[in-house]
Amino acid sequence: MKKVLFWLLSLCISLVFLQCKSIRSVYLSEINEATALYPLPDSIPVISDETIQNLPPPVQRYIINANLIGKPLMYNFRIDMEGDFSMRENSKYLKVKTEQLNICQTPLRLYFIYTSLMGVIPMRGRDAFINGHGHMFGRLAGFKIFDEKSQEMDKSGLVTYLNDMILVPLGCLNPNIRWEKLDSLSARASITFNNISVSATVYFNEKGELVNFITDDRYKSTGKGKYARIRWSTPVTAYGEINGIKMCTAANAIWHNPEGDYTYARFRVKDFRYNVVCGKW
Repeated sequence: MKKVLFWLLSLCISLVFLQCKSIRSVYLSEINEATALYPLPDSIPVISDETIQNLPPPVQRYIINANLIGKPLMYNFRIDMEGDFSMRENSKYLKVKTEQLNICQTPLRLYFIYTSLMGVIPMRGRDAFINGHGHMFGRLAGFKIFDEKSQEMDKSGLVTYLNDMILVPLGCLNPNIRWEKLDSLSARASITFNNISVSATVYFNEKGELVNFITDDRYKSTGKGKYARIRWSTPVTAYGEINGIKMCTAANAIWHNPEGDYTYARFRVKDFRYNVVCGKW
């Protein structure tokens, strides 16, 4: 009897890990498809003073401060992060790791997050914005804990893509983004895709560093397929240099709820690469 229970337990554990692994398999398959569908051009232009001349002054300073003049334009990027993530208000933070790919030619974002409860039970999630639609799903120990698809997720996915692009200085040159000057230290960024339009106010300091990204175009799930439109921001908490580019190296993600702010994520950048070649993820 003990042997039977042992093998049943072993089988259950194996199935749990296979289920969680399958989320990563989906993510990696989508990575390969995306980089094959949007390959790098044979010749990549470099960034010059002329490239940035029509941008608002604070955005120009941001790009210059990042040491981007003379560097190749960005067509895609990979970024790996680690940090703390809270599933809901007043819950403990989990130590998480993330990796993602963003495509510049079209708004496309693939994101994978992984952690474990008590250091043992695997939790995996995948968030994507593909073909104008947002989709987020996750599993805990092989069991589905959320699966979000809706018009609100579509809009949230596009504004998250916009946020990603601006947190990476090269992304400010994305041709899909429209810029509007507000004052000497802020500008409005907007993007439209698949009949969805979103925007954000972007703040900088006098040195040309990114300070914050604030939008009213993101939706928070409130359970049972319902969503609330709540102000969302990603204030920068650290700056540094990664592969020759001066950029944000840490930021928080905050829901500005009516009852008070809720910082649900604190992320630190571990690696950043751009113009990733298909098949070399």
